[in-house]
Amino acid sequence: MARLPTPGSDAGNWGTILNEYLEKNISNVANVKGFGAIGDGTTDDTAAIQEALTAAQLTGGIVFFTSGTYKINLGRLTYSSLLPISLIGSGWTSKLLWNPATDSPAQNLGMLNIYGTGDADALHCTHVLIRDLAFDFGGSRSGSWSTNKRGINIYNSDDIRIEGCYLKGAKGEMLGLGNFGSPTTPGNRAFILGNTFYDFAQDGLNPNVFNAIIKGNSFRKGVIGIEAGRFYLTITGNDFSDLTGAGIKVASVDHFVITDNKFYDCINDGTGFSSAVGSIFICGQGSNDPSTNGVISGNSIVNTSRHAFQAGIVALRGTSTTTSSRIQIEGNTIYGPQQGIYIAGLDDSVIRGNYVIPNGGSTGIVCDNTVYVNRNIVTGNHVPGTWTNKAYEDATPADQGNQFYLNFGSHEEFEDSPIYSVKLFGATGNGTTDDT
Repeated sequence: MARLPTPGSDAGNWGTILNEYLEKNISNVANVKGFGAIGDGTTDDTAAIQEALTAAQLTGGIVFFTSGTYKINLGRLTYSSLLPISLIGSGWTSKLLWNPATDSPAQNLGMLNIYGTGDADALHCTHVLIRDLAFDFGGSRSGSWSTNKRGINIYNSDDIRIEGCYLKGAKGEMLGLGNFGSPTTPGNRAFILGNTFYDFAQDGLNPNVFNAIIKGNSFRKGVIGIEAGRFYLTITGNDFSDLTGAGIKVASVDHFVITDNKFYDCINDGTGFSSAVGSIFICGQGSNDPSTNGVISGNSIVNTSRHAFQAGIVALRGTSTTTSSRIQIEGNTIYGPQQGIYIAGLDDSVIRGNYVIPNGGSTGIVCDNTVYVNRNIVTGNHVPGTWTNKAYEDATPADQGNQFYLNFGSHEEFEDSPIYSVKLFGATGNGTTDDT
């Protein structure tokens, strides 16, 4: 424990003892080594780190990790306060290494849990910053999944910023935001910037707060990269590779933007699927609400192998009691999946200007035969090459109002010519009106 020098008994050590004390205490900076952490990768530092976090609950401030490997053995770390907290390292040489806990708590399911003192906005932790740290949660994608072995679990908190961190090996979701507490006050404003998520057994990132911005992260060797809920979501400039599930799954989100992301070999294992899944996957899930008012643009999707349930972009109804709607899917490049864009649950949306390349795939753009696909416009897309089925397929009845026109690419009926819908020019097709 860091302390002030004792007159008469610390001769020759005053400077060292005083520096340790100041390093621990000045300006609300708590160095975990000042609380007894060793950081040698062998000693159990659980109690020392928890003591630093508990002390910070009274004042807020910074808990600092110098270079070293801090072992947490069968323990969970917690911080619960209204006051802002920052966990900061010296880069990825500051590493927290878990032998995962085996208990089954009600809410604090993470190896690290940060939360306010209640569900109401006024009881939220006011600011959470985690920066320049490495976390190894002791598992891998090949290990068994466990909801009780999540990585970082932050809830009842606002103004969350996770930046420049390396996160590995969670057996449940790696980083969860707003997954406990009240769904009406899950937390507001999260920034997830420039992190690496690697080798995880469920979701890399599960943000369920309002106003989340996710930018410049890497998701590799996991199951689902990002599974997001709530309102006002921006996902941009991220890389996704070697995932057995979707790169991005948008589940019951209102107002979202997914732009300029890169996907390489997502959904690379067909095991366990019974319906189509996309590298970008839009649906209702976790509630009765659909996903609405979204933009999906400028993304690059590449698959080097195929299976029956794989697609580049998918829109399904999911658990929602109404259909996702008002989504613009534009200017994406898709190479090699079994289906390029597969629509089985989408209304009043536009699919425009996408470039879809087969490389052995079945169908370029599909509106499937379901009552949940209505009044969509598919136009200006380029789907060249040879598909085992066809480039474009509108399997919906005419009275559902979907329109395919001015698309280019191979097609059984239109070959390489544009596709014009006569309804665009006023035809009704009702058998009574003169459509000449």
